[in-house]
Amino acid sequence: MVGSSGPVVMALPGGPGMDSRWARPWMDGLSRQAVIAYVEPTRSTGEEPVVMTPQDFDCIAAAFPDRKIVLVSDGLGGTAAQWLAFQIPNRIDGLVTISSPIPGNLGVMDLSLVMNLPRPFNNMAEDLFAKAAFFRPEAFDYYALKTLAPGYAGNMDDVRKVLRLKYNSRRLASARQDLSRPEVRFVAMEVNKPVLWILPAELMTPESLAPYRALAGERPEMFSIVETERSCGMMPQISCEKHVLKLLKTFIRGL
Repeated sequence: MVGSSGPVVMALPGGPGMDSRWARPWMDGLSRQAVIAYVEPTRSTGEEPVVMTPQDFDCIAAAFPDRKIVLVSDGLGGTAAQWLAFQIPNRIDGLVTISSPIPGNLGVMDLSLVMNLPRPFNNMAEDLFAKAAFFRPEAFDYYALKTLAPGYAGNMDDVRKVLRLKYNSRRLASARQDLSRPEVRFVAMEVNKPVLWILPAELMTPESLAPYRALAGERPEMFSIVETERSCGMMPQISCEKHVLKLLKTFIRGL
């Protein structure tokens, strides 16, 4: 945990490693406005569940009685946060996701990532994932991060910032399997708390953006979308850190 006063910003496992590295250290900049709770899986085998359940949430939230709680995550972690918010709509006070698929459409960000990789990284990624079975998991994860880094960063000058992350294909597969169940969903009319989707809009097709805009249209008083620029990449908190941090501070002040 970082910070001592204000609402609790719960950073759920996300990013390419389904851990909290996607959020650090940039989210420490919220420590004057909030308490940041970085949530990590309890084991390191890569096979443990990484999607937070309502029971997990209650165990952590019990340490913060009478405080507002905001869920924040990136990638599939944000999908998991949407599912959690749907299950406990009256026990959170807000939700922010970064480049996260909506439940029921898990592949949209993967397609956007590979589609926007510069050459030769796009061809390398397609070849690598097609031959994933020939690699040991550790080797595959090592090369996957290096291959996808330009897409995550958006700007080649920021690729080194991405390389401090970890890619964990086993945790991602576990999250994908858990979030592919038919009961996993997000229904706008049943989530009565503010929601902010931060989306790499210039890297997405109009068709892939349409579901977010439709949800925001159902609850315009509660739901909003911020569309980041192409140069921010698929992880705008890496290349456009100050902008994303400002968005979070504004969101927290509005609670």
